[in-house]
Amino acid sequence: LVGISVYKQPLDWVVRSIKSVQSQDFESWRLIIRLDGTHALDTDKVNYLKSYVAECPKIQLLLGETQVGTFSSYRIIFSDCKCPYLCQLDADDFLAPSALSDSLNALLDHPSAPYSYSYCGLFDQDDNVYGVDQRALYTWSFKSELTRFITYHFRLVRSTCYLRVGGYQGDYFYAGDFDLCLRLSELGPPLFVPKILYLYRVHSDSASQQFQVRTHEESIFAVRAALNRRDLRHSYLLSSSMHFSLQRLEEFKGPILIAGLHRSGTSLMCRILSRCGLEFPGDLQEPDQDNSTGYYENSTFVSLHRTWFSGLP
Repeated sequence: LVGISVYKQPLDWVVRSIKSVQSQDFESWRLIIRLDGTHALDTDKVNYLKSYVAECPKIQLLLGETQVGTFSSYRIIFSDCKCPYLCQLDADDFLAPSALSDSLNALLDHPSAPYSYSYCGLFDQDDNVYGVDQRALYTWSFKSELTRFITYHFRLVRSTCYLRVGGYQGDYFYAGDFDLCLRLSELGPPLFVPKILYLYRVHSDSASQQFQVRTHEESIFAVRAALNRRDLRHSYLLSSSMHFSLQRLEEFKGPILIAGLHRSGTSLMCRILSRCGLEFPGDLQEPDQDNSTGYYENSTFVSLHRTWFSGLP
């Protein structure tokens, strides 16, 4: 099952994506296209798609009544998947003719892999192919995927694995595919197919170009969630610079003591450490009007300090 979510992409780009599925040398495909909301395309373009789809029984068109975002849209597309494999095809991109067959054959030879991925070719708004996306050039590992979206495109996912990890999460708007791949790889290593099976259109109106900061922030969130699931949050520290990286920490036998005078910045320091993954144990002092982000102070120690100081002459 191939899914395409459409929201304001040019009609000729959408049609090219559809035709790339129809041109697959693997014939047992099914395609579901979802328009993400009533404003996803103009009425005349919707009517054109309706007539186009009507000529092919293997294609289904879903007219979304509300705009839910890219990955919630894909979640709807794959919500009742009866096909053994599924893949995401963005409406401004297209597939190489052997994308499905090459990926499927590779997965059949490696039944433990939850999904496969490939090289991704790059082309511009004028349809000029000019290179290969650099991410898949890196060797995948359980650790390296935390710092780089190596399995960016093309991915063919086993439906059983997709459902097992909960599918695309609706609270991601820009990095939902990265989050999904992190969760899928926790079932087993993905399989790399060393061919260009996906063609990615680079243009200024794409979500990845328009919302780079938001995409980065969601990627950080996805990695931190993965560290928690893998019980690695105490072993790794995530740096959230624009080119974020993961650094190994030496084994630490603690504890950490943070102390300072009044208004010396201890709450800010604790907040920064908390954002980096450090957990503050016990019952903490509640935020108030003087410090809305919290004090990160252990209530037991605060009470003890007050008892000590109240007894001083």
